[in-house]
Amino acid sequence: RAQAMQSEIDDQLTESDYNVNARRGIHQAAILGTMVLKGPVIVNRTRQAWRTFQDDTGQSVQVLSTVKETNPAVEWIDLWNFYPDLSARYIEDADFIFERKFLTRRKMRELIERPGFLAEQVREVLRNDPAKFSNTSGAEDYLEKLRDISVITSTFDDKRYELWEYHVPIAPEDLRCCGVMVDDDADAAGIEAIVLFVGDIVIFADLNPMETGDRPYSLWTWEEDEACMLGYGVPYLMRVQQEVINSAWRLMMDNAGMSAGPQIVIKPQKIIPVDGDWTMTPMKLWKVLDPGAEINDILRTYDINSHQGEIANIINLSKQLVDEETNLPLIAQGSLGQLPQNTPAATTSMMMNAANTIIRRMVKLFDDNIIKPTISRFYDWNMQFNPNESIKGDFQVDARGSSSLLVKEMQSQQLMQFAQFFGHPSFGAILMPKAVGILRKIAESMRLPVDEVIPTDEELAQIQQAQAQQESPPDPRIVAAQIHAQAELKRAEFAANANNVEMQVRERMAQQDYAAKIASLELEREVKMLSLAATEKMTLEQIRSHLAETAIKERSRQQLFSAERDLKLSAGSGI
Repeated sequence: RAQAMQSEIDDQLTESDYNVNARRGIHQAAILGTMVLKGPVIVNRTRQAWRTFQDDTGQSVQVLSTVKETNPAVEWIDLWNFYPDLSARYIEDADFIFERKFLTRRKMRELIERPGFLAEQVREVLRNDPAKFSNTSGAEDYLEKLRDISVITSTFDDKRYELWEYHVPIAPEDLRCCGVMVDDDADAAGIEAIVLFVGDIVIFADLNPMETGDRPYSLWTWEEDEACMLGYGVPYLMRVQQEVINSAWRLMMDNAGMSAGPQIVIKPQKIIPVDGDWTMTPMKLWKVLDPGAEINDILRTYDINSHQGEIANIINLSKQLVDEETNLPLIAQGSLGQLPQNTPAATTSMMMNAANTIIRRMVKLFDDNIIKPTISRFYDWNMQFNPNESIKGDFQVDARGSSSLLVKEMQSQQLMQFAQFFGHPSFGAILMPKAVGILRKIAESMRLPVDEVIPTDEELAQIQQAQAQQESPPDPRIVAAQIHAQAELKRAEFAANANNVEMQVRERMAQQDYAAKIASLELEREVKMLSLAATEKMTLEQIRSHLAETAIKERSRQQLFSAERDLKLSAGSGI
């Protein structure tokens, strides 16, 4: 239920552009010193949505229809339109609060149809010109002054109605005059109510809808004032040093202008310009009236010393004092120009942490003064008016999100440094059981989807189970069978290799015997030829020639025999 309530409030803040309103408020707090946030504010939204309906045949059809919704929202209130009871030091102690709004004629006309508004009173307002109800005190002139600062010279004819929203305890008889139903035993000192009026015409009045009686305003100050609920902004904190920097810069420009060129002293009785113009220009001709006079007695130049270095030191000192007076050093603003080069990352992280000490305090005050009261009022509204019963319960608001955002990056760096201990020979085994948790923390600090990059508990259990099965001791019979099969395979491979070797040896021996027999026959042939040559008294060449002729005759006889055999076979006469 707490998670459902958190999701519901988160959706309501998202729909009302909370981030945009908060950034506007923080920007104004940095300039003027105070941020005002209002919520929950009930808004009526109209949107187009597809709805399922049954036609005449009973089939479901999708129809685009207009849906009106009433949801709580959050608004940023311009400080120039916020007038609380400044005798109180805190907003919750204020006896009354005024808020000014400016509505066009169209927006004013829409109030006639809204429930709770006095339609005839609204029509009375519309029958008059907006100028009749303008504030004669000139409190709205701040827009004109801002336009003057921005050098906007155009004049604007504002045709909007000045509407005031008044939060104050009101006497019961006054509420009854406005049509509000009040019990007879109501507190005569006043009942917390909300009144809207234009000029002296009341257009809305009702009791505070929140049973808690809380007003919808939250204040946060950049620098608190002990005597007032409104605070100080950065320009006010650095006002003295800003004056020093302005004066020093003006002095530097004056000195630069004077020292840019020399001061020239001339005796006009002894020298005149040829062109008659005493303005100093390049390549100018001068006529000396006294030929015997020395030029140094007629014209001399004097240089003014430049003091830009000394004045620049004043500016730099003032800038350092600005950092101290505003508690916003440059390193806290993301500038590392003050650090020497090759500064270790750990040193930079420590300096960033020290520089953010004051900012963390300010963010904690933002949690206490904006986040917690605003979310608490949204929680009370949902408990009182939201029809969804599945989100309701007895909860407490714990505002810690904004403070954690400041140290996310620092935590990420520290976790990465801590993760290096996993490779340590002594600490690695000790930290290994916490490895998954540390990885999840690192992913969270990097704003990564933890469930997508880190295994869940179920996935981790499956991985560990698979590893356990792989590491379990195998069956001895299976191991013995595997060893026997491997041995038989090795034996068969060895036998096949041995047979191959034996066949190769036999083939090689047969080739050697054949070669030896051929060599022996060749030798025997040569011997017989020599013996025949000695007996027949013939030369070896004659013997070789005779053998060649004999071989040719024998080949011819064999060819004739083959041809005769083929002829007889083809004729069928027999061989």
